[in-house]
Amino acid sequence: TTALSLLALIAVALLVSSNAYSSALVRRQIAKLTDAETRIRAMIQTILDGMITVDANGTIRSMNPAAEKMFGCMTNEMLGQKFTKLVPKAYARDPNAPPVPIAWQELAQRTGTMTLAVGRTRINANFPIEISLSEMVIDNATLYVAMIRDVTEQKRFERELAAEKESLAVTLRSIGDGVITTDVQGKVTIMNHAAETLTGWDAAEAIGQPLKSVFKVSIDVGAQAKSHRGMLRSDGHSLVMSSSDNAKLISRDGSERLIEQVASPIRDRKNQVEGVVLVFRDITEREHTAAERRKAESLEQLGLLAGGIAHDFNNLLTAIIGNISLASILLPKESEMSVRLEDAKNASMRARDLAQQLLTFARGGAPIKKTASIGKLIQDTVSFSLRGSQTRSEFKVPKDLWPAEVDAGQISQCVANLIVNADQAMSRGGTIRIACENYHHAAGNGDSVADLGPGDYVKIAISDEGCGIPEQYLKRIFDPYFTTKPKGNGLGLATTYSIIKHHKGLITVESQVNRGSTFTLYLPAASRVVIAEEAPRKNPTELQGTGSVLVVDDEEAIRELVEFTLNHLGYDVATAESAIAGLELYRERLEQGKRFDAVILDLTLPGGMGGREALKRLIEIDPAVNAIVSSGYATDATMSRYQDYGFRGVIAKPYEASELGRVVRETIHSNHASVATLEMQTAG
Repeated sequence: TTALSLLALIAVALLVSSNAYSSALVRRQIAKLTDAETRIRAMIQTILDGMITVDANGTIRSMNPAAEKMFGCMTNEMLGQKFTKLVPKAYARDPNAPPVPIAWQELAQRTGTMTLAVGRTRINANFPIEISLSEMVIDNATLYVAMIRDVTEQKRFERELAAEKESLAVTLRSIGDGVITTDVQGKVTIMNHAAETLTGWDAAEAIGQPLKSVFKVSIDVGAQAKSHRGMLRSDGHSLVMSSSDNAKLISRDGSERLIEQVASPIRDRKNQVEGVVLVFRDITEREHTAAERRKAESLEQLGLLAGGIAHDFNNLLTAIIGNISLASILLPKESEMSVRLEDAKNASMRARDLAQQLLTFARGGAPIKKTASIGKLIQDTVSFSLRGSQTRSEFKVPKDLWPAEVDAGQISQCVANLIVNADQAMSRGGTIRIACENYHHAAGNGDSVADLGPGDYVKIAISDEGCGIPEQYLKRIFDPYFTTKPKGNGLGLATTYSIIKHHKGLITVESQVNRGSTFTLYLPAASRVVIAEEAPRKNPTELQGTGSVLVVDDEEAIRELVEFTLNHLGYDVATAESAIAGLELYRERLEQGKRFDAVILDLTLPGGMGGREALKRLIEIDPAVNAIVSSGYATDATMSRYQDYGFRGVIAKPYEASELGRVVRETIHSNHASVATLEMQTAG
């Protein structure tokens, strides 16, 4: 409107000067002015930005349609109103500060600048606007032209962008991977918390530093050569090409970590590299776990091999020990040959224990526990282990030593490992002292033992006078394959630790260099009832019984031994070399109206059906089947939890004739008692 008024004034001036020009010329000039006025009016009416003219007092003189639409006003509705009614607030120089009420005089001082303000519509709805204020003087009167733009969408985009930036910042702070971005020169621009932790650099210090100063990794010579051959044009591109998948990161404090990394270029719209984003993570623990897993897999394979060897070896020992023990039972007690046979049997049992050593460690076999006093067991094991050695032994075993729930063979193996180590530590001989005592451990007592739960234990301390163990090795002596001996394999103490752990006990060590070592075993006590140290040899008549027994085993020597032994003890025996043959014999006997009083099943049988599968089939045929499991795999879970699989007795190979007779007699007697009780309950 101001521009149109100016045009009108010019037109009047031209009319006044018509005396100097011809009327035709004046008409042409007026026509041109009218045409210009029309064009200017059209431009003002059609521009998208709001345009408001305001006088020096802050009163609105005109508004174009865009301004009226922006503020929700009707045509000419706001003429004569104060400009601050439409723009009540403005932002200070700091755009992050809240808007404040503003007077027209203060706003007029911002002429020539862009002002961020708050617009208010006719219905009092606020929205953000940008104002560009210009000043002009017409007829000595000052007018202001305010060009106004609605920046609601712009602010929304800014808020969304800020939210995305904050979300990115939160993500970078929270993720476990280290993230570093660089510019094209390879200088750090962003660094998250994980990167700070891994590199040892604070982000504030690292930003602006060359990446190679902050992110120090071992050099990949091959990748570096590839980078040079490619004649790369920027440090950023070089970083992408030279980074390897795995590297060793050297932290600021000198510590080293194995990391996994990936670098990707940051490209602009012209596809030019303008920076690099580097993502890396600490895989030290993962690699350690993977190494342990590979070790465990190797041990599993070793265990499978050892298991097969132990099974076959125990089958042979079963025939040897069984026949020796049977001969011992048949000979008179006072016979000199009986003593020789007893020594042969003990040596064979030690051979069995040695065969189980690697198997116990590699497979982590569960012990087959029995309540027993271990005083005699320890003395026999120590004496056997020191045979031929110049080392002496001293025992302190109280008569009232509590019994314990132990696998006698495995505990003997533990003691033997410790005694052999003690003997080797005393190259010039010496004395090994073995002290046993009853020990009650309560939480919080003065002599509390770390990692030992409260309860009653049998405490066994084995002390030597040897060279001792250096302090730096004490935490590793139970690790698999760790050894300081030139010809050691590092399995002895690891096996001992595994056995004690499976017994829910504890092993500790104290040592001083050149002063000796003391290994202490804590085994859970069974009860405080003292068990006789030495059981008398069974009389054959005490092992005799009656009934029919089916023996299913693939070893002919074992079948013959068991058949001869049980026949001698009064049993009727049938044998089968496979599960299928055993099932047929059992079915035939049922068809005759009889059943076997007991079935001895080997776990490993030819033909694809083992002892457990055979028992399932037998239960289908006869739910009252009375089965005993037998195996050379002493560490199989079936042997330690035989009742969970439906067996009613267990006997581990190799076994003595007396043990075979005892297990068969007790299992048959127990079954008969159960059947009788059930019949009485049914009759009642």
